[in-house]
Amino acid sequence: KAACEPHGLSYLKGPEEEGFLRDVVHPTPAGVVAYAEALLQLIEMPHSVPSAVAKVKDGEFGSHRIGQSTSQSQREFSRGGYAVHAPVLNAGDKVTISFGKPTRVCGMSYLMGPRSGPIKLTYNGTEERIVACYDQFCYYERFGAIMFDPVVVQTIDIEQLSDLPEIPLLKEEADLSERVGCPVHLFTIANT
Repeated sequence: KAACEPHGLSYLKGPEEEGFLRDVVHPTPAGVVAYAEALLQLIEMPHSVPSAVAKVKDGEFGSHRIGQSTSQSQREFSRGGYAVHAPVLNAGDKVTISFGKPTRVCGMSYLMGPRSGPIKLTYNGTEERIVACYDQFCYYERFGAIMFDPVVVQTIDIEQLSDLPEIPLLKEEADLSERVGCPVHLFTIANT
């Protein structure tokens, strides 16, 4: 509603009755029917495209594939038709990305799953940010990403920490073996 109303776009709040979702995300058979009916109702609503649509300038946003800047062993991840290669970082492993010029970094993508954990980013040798590459759904492996306020960096260290996540999983028992991280991209914004 908050995203659609200011632009004059149609929206419909989906049903929230008990028993429509199995685990906060996946619908039950009754949920499939209820959400399909809601979608059909949304499709029938009048739609219009706002006259003034903000457009991102070509080349303003970009990404840097971390694997292209390191000799670390790589692994491929593929899901839903999307495939990426990422360096494999065992606990304590670190890769350094040198951009060669000041670059605005505004996020990172990574693989998250049973053995993922926190990754530490160190900018220009001083500032640090911890990226939590683990959540309550990490009983299976998937692609994740985080956006943050842009920071200007020339170099950035990416280190897999050994800390075990304290977040309980919604299903299954947590894998308590050594953490293994797979950072994929750094998100960038062109300097204007």
